[in-house]
Amino acid sequence: MRTVVAVVAVLLSMTGVLAQDEADGIGDAPVQVINRENQFKAVFLFNFGHYVTWPDDDAATADDPFVIAVAGKHDVVALLKRVAAARKRKGGKDGIERPVEIRELDPAAAPPPVHILFVPRTVPAKQVNALVSALSDSATLLVGEDEAFLDNGGMINLGVKANRMHISVSLPAMSNVSLKPDSSLLRITPDVRK
Repeated sequence: MRTVVAVVAVLLSMTGVLAQDEADGIGDAPVQVINRENQFKAVFLFNFGHYVTWPDDDAATADDPFVIAVAGKHDVVALLKRVAAARKRKGGKDGIERPVEIRELDPAAAPPPVHILFVPRTVPAKQVNALVSALSDSATLLVGEDEAFLDNGGMINLGVKANRMHISVSLPAMSNVSLKPDSSLLRITPDVRK
C-alpha cells in the first residue's frame, strides 16, 4: 500500500499539482501545493512572441528589442527576466533574433508602445479599460488573466481551468491592429473567438 501511495505522490508531483517533503514518510509529511501558474504564464507570454506576427517584424533589426511589459507589480516579471536573459525572439521573414526587454509599467500611467502587455487581474477594471483604450490603435498584444478581459478589448486571456492553463483568443481584436496569430497557437487554444 505504501508503494502505491508513493507512486501516486510522484505522479502528482510530476504534473505540478503536489509535492512532498519526504518520500519515506508520505503519511506523515505535509503535502504542499505547488503553484506553477506564474511560471507557465511567463513561458506563455515569452512564447507568444514566437507565435504572433507583428506588422513591424520585417522592418526590425537585430538591435531592436522586442518589448514585453507587465502592468503593475507581479511575480511574473522576475520569471520573464530570467527567460529573456537566456533567450532571444526570432521574427520576420528573415528570422532575425532580437533581444527581449522586460518592463514593469505603472497601470495608472499612459502606456508606451510595447509588443506584449500583460495585464494581471490585480489591475482595477477602470485602469484595464484605460490601458486597452490607450493601446487600441497600437500593434500591442494585450494579454490578461481575467475572464472578462476579452470582452473588454483584450486579445488573449490566460486562465487556469481544472489545474491546466487555458488560453482564450479574440481574433477580431488581434486583426484590428494587424496582429496575426500562427496556426500552431490557434491549435492549442480551446477558445477562439472569431
